[in-house]
Amino acid sequence: MNKLKPDEISREIITITLCDLNLSNFEFIDLPEIRAYPEKMASSTIKLAEDYMLIPNTIILCVVPATTPRLTSYNPIALIKKHNMESNTIIALTMCDRVQGLNVYELIVKRIIFETDEIENNMFSGCVGVINRTHDDLISLENNDIKEKNGL
Repeated sequence: MNKLKPDEISREIITITLCDLNLSNFEFIDLPEIRAYPEKMASSTIKLAEDYMLIPNTIILCVVPATTPRLTSYNPIALIKKHNMESNTIIALTMCDRVQGLNVYELIVKRIIFETDEIENNMFSGCVGVINRTHDDLISLENNDIKEKNGL
C-alpha cells in the first residue's frame, strides 16, 4: 500500500468475502464521503462516486445528516440526480436524534414518507431514519432491540 498525501484518496480495493448458501451474491462498496475541500480531494471523490454510478444495477445508499436543512443543498444528492440514479438510491437520514423537536416533522417524517417539497418528482427508492447511540446511552443494545421490537 502506497503512502498517500493528505489530499489524496486510494482507489485500492479491500475485498471481504462472505460465503453461505443462504446469502445472495452481491458486492458492497463503501466509498469515502464526497468532499468539498480541498479541490483535489473534491474532484477525486466525485470521480470515484461517478465511476461506481456508471456500473449497471448499482444500488446507492446515500447517507445524509437529518439536520441538513435542504436535501437539494447536499452535494451527493445533486450527483445522484445528475446521473439519474434516484430510482437506485435509498437515503439514510443519520443523527435523527439530533433534530430539534419542532423540526422533526419537516426534516424527518416528511422526507421518509416522501411528502417533502425539497425535490420535485421524487423518484428515490426509499428513505430511512437512523438514531445514533451516544457514549452515555444507559440501555444495552440487546435491551434496545427488545424495546424496538415492542414498539416502545
